[in-house]
Amino acid sequence: MPTLPNKEFKVSITSIPEGADVQLNAYYVGKAPLSLTINTNSSNFIYVSKVGFEGQRITLDGKKSEINVQLVKE
Repeated sequence: MPTLPNKEFKVSITSIPEGADVQLNAYYVGKAPLSLTINTNSSNFIYVSKVGFEGQRITLDGKKSEINVQLVKE
């Protein structure tokens, strides 16, 4: 069975307010703003959160190279 070649895609993530925690596939990767390289052969999602704000889960489809997340106060 042939395997798919790795397809890497770079995505930049920013948040309002800045400094929100970013998780990639449930693993903490840093604080926004940041850049990630993802493998588009598998499904990926980010979860962006900050104390006092509602977290947001976003599916990464490998089409948007910039994602700006506006968090809403709880």
